[in-house]
Amino acid sequence: MYQLHPNSEGVYTLQISTPLDTLIYKYTRGTWPSVEGDDFGQIKKNRQLLHTGNAITSVEDEIKTWEDLESSDTYTFVIESLPENTPIDATIYLTGNFNRWEPGNPDYKFSKLEDNTYTYILKGAPDHLEYKFTRGTWETVEGGSDGRAIGNRQYRRTEGGPVMLYATIKTWEDFSGSKVNYYDFILIIASVIAFLLLVAFNWMVNANVQANRFLSLALALFIIASAARILMNYRQMFHWEPRLVLLPDMVYFTIAPLLYFYFQSLLAVRPRISMSKWISFIPAGILMLTYIPLFILDRETFIDKMVNREFHWLFALTAGIGLIYNFIYWLRSLRVLKIYTEKMDNTQSFDQSHYYLNSLLTLYSICLFTWLATYLIGGAGLFGEMDTIRITDTTSDLTWILFAGTPFLVAYFALSQPELFRISETSEKYRFSSLSDESVNNLKEQLHQLMLNEKPFLNPKLTLLELAEMIETNTHALSRVINEGFDRNFYDFVNFYRVEEFKRLVNQADHKNLTFLAIAYEVGFSSKTTFNRAFKKLEGHTPREYHKQMIHEGTTEEMKWV
Repeated sequence: MYQLHPNSEGVYTLQISTPLDTLIYKYTRGTWPSVEGDDFGQIKKNRQLLHTGNAITSVEDEIKTWEDLESSDTYTFVIESLPENTPIDATIYLTGNFNRWEPGNPDYKFSKLEDNTYTYILKGAPDHLEYKFTRGTWETVEGGSDGRAIGNRQYRRTEGGPVMLYATIKTWEDFSGSKVNYYDFILIIASVIAFLLLVAFNWMVNANVQANRFLSLALALFIIASAARILMNYRQMFHWEPRLVLLPDMVYFTIAPLLYFYFQSLLAVRPRISMSKWISFIPAGILMLTYIPLFILDRETFIDKMVNREFHWLFALTAGIGLIYNFIYWLRSLRVLKIYTEKMDNTQSFDQSHYYLNSLLTLYSICLFTWLATYLIGGAGLFGEMDTIRITDTTSDLTWILFAGTPFLVAYFALSQPELFRISETSEKYRFSSLSDESVNNLKEQLHQLMLNEKPFLNPKLTLLELAEMIETNTHALSRVINEGFDRNFYDFVNFYRVEEFKRLVNQADHKNLTFLAIAYEVGFSSKTTFNRAFKKLEGHTPREYHKQMIHEGTTEEMKWV
């Protein structure tokens, strides 16, 4: 009988002699139900001791738990419902960080009760629990309601005692089929639009090649990243090439500088400090070097480390640095747009490029906000010991959906205002022409008659380019005529005719029932603020003061403002 006896120090000892070279053994309290367990009170593997020759071999062991002595810190799992397509004879298993993520370990099998619920009691598990439900293999693991792969379930114990964990399994990944969910559908449509834009920009006549090149590269990267995101939602694709999960991270440090250079090129705004554009992509190169060890891992090792969240810290750090980097380039792009806006008065009464790029920046800022929210929520979960994975997965998906709005936005402007993406034929034709003083005077008279007869200023979105095409000249020549012939910039030139038209209409009988603001909109002003500012600059007093003067002189009746 191999019974251990305690010595004076409370240490149990036993001395035996055996001809065996290898001893395989376990400790019990006299019966198999009272055998020792592992750290979590579960079944422990057999111990082994190698014994050679006649030498005396000693070993010191420590018993962690007994299988029959149930810990008070238990987890009771209750699965309240299963998907309708679950096989009648299916066996449900629990897998997690307490059993090395073995998907079909028979020691973690659920018991089915009469009310069709499934239960399992887990003893001695860690305080931070990560787990999933399977039908025995990773191919039969649970999925989300939309058929996509889901993150690990989590629970953090805050105090001792038994814990009840209720769960509902939405779908099984192997039975979810090839159903396309709303998230994948949006990314697929956005990618198709991005591809069509790439083709259009490369086949467009008189395309703005330099600006479109940066936009095309950004769209191409979006297509690659979106494809990787979509494919990684399906377990078969993940097991086929799991390293595709790394590709979307590359956009953190590439899209932002590409959009910044696109803004610069489209608006022809030069930075104060000229640097090589390649410097902006150094962080992207560093990220690629950092990810090389991950790319060269064999497939099974990579999957194992992903399942055990060993790369989580690296992904979180990359996302955090990427967020800061994108915010910096958002500010730089905003500054380019601001510089352009300050110069805009000399070229346009309403600028379509400004409206287009401002829309892009607005969408970009919303993406950054949801990105920041994802990071803050994840950080709160980490330090506050809360399960926030489901929330961060949702906000992360929302960020990508908003990001997918970029091709839709670009496509809208490409269809409604294609001139944004090309160089005007008129501008190209007259780029190198020069004007004599006589030509300036002729164009001045031609322009004046055009403004009086055709009244192009009634268009609130009139541009220098559009006006140049009306008199068959280029923007450079037209700008010279306006500056030298009328002693005004383009903005004031157009608004002069609008104000004059306003003063003419306000005294007409058929406009007596209209408000001043309605007439201002009719003559081409786009807002009350623009109207007031332009009127005071050209007339020397505000529209309200002008109105009072007209009443005093008896040239008009009392009118409403709005």
